[in-house]
Amino acid sequence: MLALSLIDQTVERLYSSGIHDVGVIQADHPLTNCARGVQVASVQTLSRRQIPSLLAVQADIVGDLDDRVAQIDATVQADTSRGRTKSALAIVAEQSHARADLVVRRETAAEKLALLRVQRAAVARERRKIEADDLGPLRFLSALFGFGTEQTMRAFVLAVSLLLDLSAVLLLLAATTRRGAR
Repeated sequence: MLALSLIDQTVERLYSSGIHDVGVIQADHPLTNCARGVQVASVQTLSRRQIPSLLAVQADIVGDLDDRVAQIDATVQADTSRGRTKSALAIVAEQSHARADLVVRRETAAEKLALLRVQRAAVARERRKIEADDLGPLRFLSALFGFGTEQTMRAFVLAVSLLLDLSAVLLLLAATTRRGAR
């Protein structure tokens, strides 16, 4: 929960500096308000929300450029198949610069799309690593005892709460017994 405390610390620092028009981009945070002038968010939240939408937009751009190049190629192919070679050559000459420009733009867009996919994979890998670090012992106990993860979590919470309650009672009894002995 380090990100949560960093978010809250940042908001507090902004408030103490006189900046009160602050919203937070985070699930279930009481200050979540996208209409505020200043927005505070963790890198993880931004990457989780931003990368999928950027991927969709970039994929649409690549698809659109592919369609436009295919349209030029289809026009040339149609004229060639009808025996209109002069017309096809004229279209090739006329559209060669536009097609070359589209191909360059498509390659650039495809590179951006590939980079976004790499970023998405890195975020997913980091998320899996965090989950493995947080849930690793729980998964080990689940496999050891042959229960599901949720059942193991409930049993673990129950055991810890019983032990802590028992410890608290014993400490209370020890403190009371010492005072009574004096």
